[in-house]
Amino acid sequence: MLTIGMPTYKDFDGCYFTIQALRLYQDVQDCEILVIDTEEKGCSELKKVCNLTDTKYFHEPTAAHTPSEAKNFVFERATKDYVLCLAHI
Repeated sequence: MLTIGMPTYKDFDGCYFTIQALRLYQDVQDCEILVIDTEEKGCSELKKVCNLTDTKYFHEPTAAHTPSEAKNFVFERATKDYVLCLAHI
C-alpha cells in the first residue's frame, strides 16, 4: 500500500533512527521501506541494518550529484501504490 523511501548521503544515524522509529511507532507491516545510499563507497553498516529490518537497500552513487536525482530513485524503485519520500541529504 505505501512505500517509504529515504535517499541518504553519509547519514547512518539519521537513517537508523528513522527506520527504528517507523518500526516502533507505526504499523508498517504492509509498507515497503527503501534506503537509497548515494555515498560513493556505500555504507556497510547501513546495509547491515537494512538487512536486519527487512528494509530494501540500494547503492546508487550516481545519484549523489543532486538531491532530486536521489529522490527520483525512490519513485523508480517503489512497488506500492503510494510513495512517501523522506530525504536524508
